[in-house]
Amino acid sequence: ELKGLKRAIKDQKEAFDKEREELSRTPQTKHRLIQTDDWEPEVRGETPGTVAMKIEEARLEVRAQWENRLKAAEVSLKTVKEEAHRDLEREKEKFTRVTQELNELEEEMKEQEEKMVQVKTMMEKNPLEALVKSA
Repeated sequence: ELKGLKRAIKDQKEAFDKEREELSRTPQTKHRLIQTDDWEPEVRGETPGTVAMKIEEARLEVRAQWENRLKAAEVSLKTVKEEAHRDLEREKEKFTRVTQELNELEEEMKEQEEKMVQVKTMMEKNPLEALVKSA
């Protein structure tokens, strides 16, 4: 019975030593962080002033990026606006041209109607002369 207990204690001690050896080989992140305190700025050689400066630099960089995006959007908007204005001018010119053509066609139609009325009255008065003139 005593030999069994001694063997169990010996096995347990070997297992414990083996586990301790494995743990010593693999660094423990938790312990490393606690031991080195590398999460604190002072440990990394930074003072509150340098941290504030880095924060300000990052803020300025982000601001510059947003300003660049805003400028690009403004340029894009200006381009679209100019393009829309050119399209509007083209449509106005087209409308003016079509209106002018319509007016010319209306005048031509009135002239044709007047000629028809003249030919009709001539036909009523003198059919032979009307045929000669209309031809």
